[in-house]
Amino acid sequence: MGIVFQLAIAYTIYMLYSMKRSGGYYLVGLNILFVIYGFVIGPFSTVPAGEVLPLIAGFMVFYIILVIGIPYLYSDKYE
Repeated sequence: MGIVFQLAIAYTIYMLYSMKRSGGYYLVGLNILFVIYGFVIGPFSTVPAGEVLPLIAGFMVFYIILVIGIPYLYSDKYE
């Protein structure tokens, strides 16, 4: 299951490099799904969520700014 997520993430990164704005939305969505998967049945299921969740939330805020915010600023170049 994790390999499927990683392949989908690689494709969305390709979409961003191909100047398709929707790739950023898909990339953020896939990473959120991967974090949920990791906490439910994946490798994070043994780690208390209270210890890791604030770090992941901070990372996701920074990530959203990079993946969605920057293409929004250069929206005339993106499809």
